[in-house]
Amino acid sequence: MKLENTNCNYCGGRDLSLVFQAKENQFNIGDSFNVVICNNCNLVFTNPRPSEMDISKYYSKGEYYTHLTIDESYKKSKMRWMIKNIIMNAIYSSNKGYEDVHLTIKLRNFIIKLIFQRFVAIIIPFKKNGKILDIGCGNGIFLSMMKQNGWDTYGLEVSEACVIEANKAGINVLMGKLEESNFHNKQFDVIVANQVLEHVYDPVNFLIECRRILKDDGILILGVPNFESYDAKLFKEHWTALQVPTHLYHFTHDTINNLLKKTGFNSNFKYQSILMQYNKQYINKNLHNYFNNNQNKISHFKKISIIINLFILKPFLFLIKPHKGPIFSVNITAYSSKDSLP
Repeated sequence: MKLENTNCNYCGGRDLSLVFQAKENQFNIGDSFNVVICNNCNLVFTNPRPSEMDISKYYSKGEYYTHLTIDESYKKSKMRWMIKNIIMNAIYSSNKGYEDVHLTIKLRNFIIKLIFQRFVAIIIPFKKNGKILDIGCGNGIFLSMMKQNGWDTYGLEVSEACVIEANKAGINVLMGKLEESNFHNKQFDVIVANQVLEHVYDPVNFLIECRRILKDDGILILGVPNFESYDAKLFKEHWTALQVPTHLYHFTHDTINNLLKKTGFNSNFKYQSILMQYNKQYINKNLHNYFNNNQNKISHFKKISIIINLFILKPFLFLIKPHKGPIFSVNITAYSSKDSLP
């Protein structure tokens, strides 16, 4: 398979430096790819990379949650979705004409909102009869939840299997890429692209198209892995969220903010996946990648230092650092409104 070289998507620069070489670590294909940084603007990306024709080799054809039915997805992570539903219902309850709800229910919802909404990755501000587009919506499980809360829902997905499952469940999902979907100007109140932009070959054009179809008072919500997080720096090329080559770009707060400004957006950043760093599966994948890929090179001292760093030093720093989000959140979430183009 022939790989293609690309210039920096933000500034067009060709002055690139190697950050490290990383192995594909999701499906045990094992191919290696260079992760580079633009010396002009600091955008980090995978280069060279597979072409759009060849990239499908690196996506799982197995059974993961977005390829399941919505009911199967609920069952697979029953507790997670149950908690999420409770939180979302509490957040929206005050906006849905529940004036006659008993005071104790209102108090319960207020407490749930106060404590737990900070841990939900995506919070959609309520808008009556609002139109929402979820790009990369999988089987439509998120849109199903939003539909229950009064939204007019639309989805976009490149996987045919996902589109079929979503449509079976009555969720309006189209197949294809955003740039080819021919949505109307200023069609949507909210556009969500969670864990999508890092997969896109041309983020600048993608964001320009988002701006075109977003209403003037609309919100664009982007979620991307946080390349400057503690775990990204600790595990480097073995970080499980790196996911080369399907992750074509590896964003920091500054580089995602630069792209949003360039394409006409003002942004507020939230770091709502702090708890994910303590997810058992996430920890196990990081350790598995690190130890398996270094099994003939890693010393006992290095093994011990990684364990101490992960389970002693990191929790200690987490307790004492005043601004935890930028350091400890696995993902960055940007809530963006339209601005005048520079």
